Amino acid sequence: MSIPISFSNLRRPRALALSLATALLLAGCGGGSVPTTFDLSAPQNVGRVGGSRATLMVQEPTTVQALDSDRVIVRDSAGALSFVGGAQWADRVPKLVQVRLIQTFENAGRVGSVARPVGGWLADKYGGARMTLVSFTGMIASTLLVLFTLSKLTTLPPPPDKAALAEIAEDPAAFQFPEPVRAAIESNQDIFPFFLGAFLLVFVFSGLGNGSTYKMIPAIFRKDALRGTEEGTPERELSLMTQGKKASAAIGIIGAIGAIGGFLIPITFNSPWVSEPLAATKSAFWIFTCFYVACAVVTWAVYLRKRRGAKADTGYVGV
Repeated sequence: MSIPISFSNLRRPRALALSLATALLLAGCGGGSVPTTFDLSAPQNVGRVGGSRATLMVQEPTTVQALDSDRVIVRDSAGALSFVGGAQWADRVPKLVQVRLIQTFENAGRVGSVARPVGGWLADKYGGARMTLVSFTGMIASTLLVLFTLSKLTTLPPPPDKAALAEIAEDPAAFQFPEPVRAAIESNQDIFPFFLGAFLLVFVFSGLGNGSTYKMIPAIFRKDALRGTEEGTPERELSLMTQGKKASAAIGIIGAIGAIGGFLIPITFNSPWVSEPLAATKSAFWIFTCFYVACAVVTWAVYLRKRRGAKADTGYVGV
């Protein structure tokens, strides 16, 4: 079931809130052993009206945890919230509202373009797969730049032995760093700004790839739904809803796996068992570079390479 969004309501926050509340109440009518899936539909025949050429950025709304799901919630007369059994939204409520608002503004044609922030905006404009490939290419280049800066570092001399440490402990004020140590530190200080800039580029391109990848995921599942059903049939509507649920689950799993990187990657740099941190860091970045190359090849081969003949409609080109 789809509940339409009126573009005119978007100019009146109270009317929009009333529309969403009505949708929640209507969802409470669903029942049965198979959950009834409800969706919001953007109006198609809005009619173009004179407007701006600017780009409107629509971020995903933030809400309380209870509403950040696909569960349908209603409020009774006493003000208590409860979940409606046998009813669900086609996606998480904040994501569903964001997507349908974007579609509504696009159909109205009152602004130049409507998109999600940063990587999502670029993916909306140029395509998710294309921007993902650009992201991997940039990450390859920036990691190679990091490796170049690491190769310019001067290795510090070995630390003092126990006897030298005992002498330093007896008279700490008289201690001075050896000349090779001071020279290495001064030399590395000159390299550090370039290393930091290259390292930040890795994060910039990975952030762009994050937005474009999350653009691709629902597009891939949607293409599966469109390819396996005929237009205007109940099977297509059911398939689109089912694939939307799968896309939401995939996004959650992929996001969780991606978060592990923040834990695992630092371990490769400076763990207790790492005897040579600089060599370990270089090895880690070479592994990262090879992984990015493999990802770029897969992205091109699966999502960008055009197929001909019998396999022309079997790929995911255009996601």
